[in-house]
Amino acid sequence: MMDSDFKVVIASDVELLEELYAELQYKQEAVVVITQEEGFESLDVELWPRRDAKPWKFKLKDFEQAMEMAKKRLWEFRRNSE
Repeated sequence: MMDSDFKVVIASDVELLEELYAELQYKQEAVVVITQEEGFESLDVELWPRRDAKPWKFKLKDFEQAMEMAKKRLWEFRRNSE
């Protein structure tokens, strides 16, 4: 089960990206943005720094589960918008 401090937000920004993107948040702060501008099989990841400039720290298994959930949700929204 994914750590409840992680949250996945699916969004779009028509000024910057043509496709939907997934933002992975931890305690309401963006950690990672996953974009699919080159297709779903070629996802890109942007890591974001913390607002306070301290390093991120969480369990690897929780982060892996959250990343998988973000990818899954991105695929689900992509399929529903076609």
